[in-house]
Amino acid sequence: MRPGVGGEDDDDLRAVPDMRDFNRNRYPTPDSRPPWHEFTPFATRQPGGAVTDDPSFDATPGGGGAEEYCAPTTSRELSWNWTRAGNTAVQKCPGGATGVAKWKCSRVGLRWVPDKPDLRLCRSLWVENLRERLESGESIISVAIDLSLMTQTKWLFSQDVKHIAAIVQQMLSKAVSSMETFLDAWHREQVFKELLDAISETASNLLELKQRPAWQDLSSADQKQVLTMLMAALEESALLLAESFSSESFFPVVKSNILLSVKVIDSRWTMNIQFPSVSETQSLQWSGMQDSVLLPVESIAQFSKHGLGKVVFIAYNGVEDFLRPEPMVRQGVDGYISDDGYSEQPNVVFNPGTHVVNSRVVAASVGRHHNSHLPQPITVTLKHLQETNVSNPQCVFWNYDMQTWSTEGCWVHFYNSTHTTCACDHLTNFAVLMEVQPVQAYSTNPRTLKVITTVGCVLASLFLLVTIILLHILSFKKNDRLWIHRNLTLCLLISEFVFIGGISQTHLPVLCGVVAGLLHYFLLVAFAWMFLEGFQIYTVLMEPMDCHRSRLWWFCSLAYIAPAVIVSIAAIIDPYSFGTSSYCWLESQNYFIFSFVGPCVGVVFGCVIFLCISACVLCHQGSTTTAVKCKEEAKLRRVRSDIWWAVFLVTIMSLAWGSGILYVVKYTAMFAYLFCIFNSLQGAYVLFFCCWKNEVVQEEVQRVLKNVPWLPECLRRSSGNDDNPPPHVLSNGTAAQLSVGTPPILPPSVSSIAPGCPAVLELTGQKFYSYPKVHHTRSPIYGQSQQQPQSGTRFSRC
Repeated sequence: MRPGVGGEDDDDLRAVPDMRDFNRNRYPTPDSRPPWHEFTPFATRQPGGAVTDDPSFDATPGGGGAEEYCAPTTSRELSWNWTRAGNTAVQKCPGGATGVAKWKCSRVGLRWVPDKPDLRLCRSLWVENLRERLESGESIISVAIDLSLMTQTKWLFSQDVKHIAAIVQQMLSKAVSSMETFLDAWHREQVFKELLDAISETASNLLELKQRPAWQDLSSADQKQVLTMLMAALEESALLLAESFSSESFFPVVKSNILLSVKVIDSRWTMNIQFPSVSETQSLQWSGMQDSVLLPVESIAQFSKHGLGKVVFIAYNGVEDFLRPEPMVRQGVDGYISDDGYSEQPNVVFNPGTHVVNSRVVAASVGRHHNSHLPQPITVTLKHLQETNVSNPQCVFWNYDMQTWSTEGCWVHFYNSTHTTCACDHLTNFAVLMEVQPVQAYSTNPRTLKVITTVGCVLASLFLLVTIILLHILSFKKNDRLWIHRNLTLCLLISEFVFIGGISQTHLPVLCGVVAGLLHYFLLVAFAWMFLEGFQIYTVLMEPMDCHRSRLWWFCSLAYIAPAVIVSIAAIIDPYSFGTSSYCWLESQNYFIFSFVGPCVGVVFGCVIFLCISACVLCHQGSTTTAVKCKEEAKLRRVRSDIWWAVFLVTIMSLAWGSGILYVVKYTAMFAYLFCIFNSLQGAYVLFFCCWKNEVVQEEVQRVLKNVPWLPECLRRSSGNDDNPPPHVLSNGTAAQLSVGTPPILPPSVSSIAPGCPAVLELTGQKFYSYPKVHHTRSPIYGQSQQQPQSGTRFSRC
């Protein structure tokens, strides 16, 4: 067998074969073969078209088995030649490193697996050389500087990363043990400055993108172990420098992936310490940093030594990618459960939710007091790296001993869609964990959903526009209820226009926030006028017939000022939650949307309360045995009708905008159709409620139509002026032909009509008509035997 060709029964790793020794009729020639990235060998197919990876299957016409190979490719600075399916290609590591690189050709699909070659056995010679120099007693600073330079220029392997972390730990150990050999404090300070700068440069180089393949070759446990060693070494080096300062000092270290600040502050300092400062973020790499740490001054005083507080702040770039959280485990009485989620302890719950580190990792320490309880909690504000499809933020710290994230002593102080503010009662490395939401797969095209909702909004806008025109051009008597209908319709119309034109303007963040604020305000105003509709019905029912006072100015103040106050307070608390990356509405994941839902629920509840009270009063008056005057009875009938219409108005408005909010947040076809239907019905109902069923509007429309000469007589005739009105029966059984301006037929011995003194006829249970009032004459010429009016018919004096 040729060297390098692996047999199927040989377990040893073999090199790739030289394809020139094979039958050129079976495999492409160098002249006819396309480039490696374009050529894909075909798998052997069974009769009927099935694909098989069975090497014993005979695919040739003569019965000889056809061999299959993975196509050549280039990866990790190595060229990989043709490799037989099922074998693993092996070659030397690139760059003169020791060890071998491996890559397997899979029979399934004839492809290389995994996606990248395995270089875990590779190790650079220069790393071993630096370790030997350090152990031989060479200068620590010299080794540290060479290490930073080599990590900047060389490609690393996974074994290199592990050995570099160990070398850094070894350098710090030697530096601590050799502190007595320094000549003076200044010399010790300079050495620790150079050491800190070199270690920071090395750690920053390890976090560069070009070194990511080396990290990916490490297991998850190895990644966490190496990063724990590096973070602990960086913090230890910074504390060594802080302890070498004998007076107030400040030493920043700015690298591409490391931002570090060492501060020595007088214990009598009276202001909180903030990181980073303006001078520390002037570099290009950190100019856009939105993370911050606020250390209370009480911590400086508590942990100061010799009148000086020694503080270290560190911010990392890219560390969060390798500190992935494990499945969340809740601690029980007897410890933690196993990884398979099963535990015999009844108080332990396993939650396999998917979480990610969604912020930079920042660290803070005051001296060597990591686990000490702070007198005042430290405040850490962290910007979210991912703002969509994430929720449920958790403030955590990295536990060096357990090498995992923990929430002990940390809690969420405030959060929105872009930032989370954490508070912790101890000092360590902080971050924000968030739960990843599954990306929604829409069964309906988003453009179709937009068309559906736009159609509903357009129909509602047309109905509302007709309503607003009718309510403004008709010159009938002005009252509070008319103004309520006008303002309600106007606010709903503005809300529809803003929703149509601005709900999708997410590409303009400022405009998107303005749209969200306008929708928030005008919808609250519309619901406020809906509440005043119910309150107006209550006041009309409770007031005397002739004692109506206008409350229009109070209504306007309540309807427009109260929503403005609510929106202003919400904007002051969290202006960033007006508008999101998905829609121009209030943020729902941080419950900011309750600044709209809460007031609306309260308004609807209040309106229902007033309508229920009105209905109870109405039922009580309708059941009394006392005779009710005609005017009072007409008012009760009108109020009863208004209550039903107001109940329908509350229901349709709540359904319309409730489904609209759910559509915006959930973005599903079901809510899109519901919003379209309820929104259209809302516009039609407002038109029907405010105009078609309004008696005042009906009379005004009839008056206008009567003055149009070209209309037919049947359209210009008013229903209230029919020529032959139906006769009404008095309580005494006498039929009376009643009409406007015509007095009833009265017995001559009972009464006489006084000129200029119209009378009022009170009929229980009959429709009220306006008659001339009758002057009741009780002259002595009429004897006691004269016929008196029946008990059902009474006449009152002017």
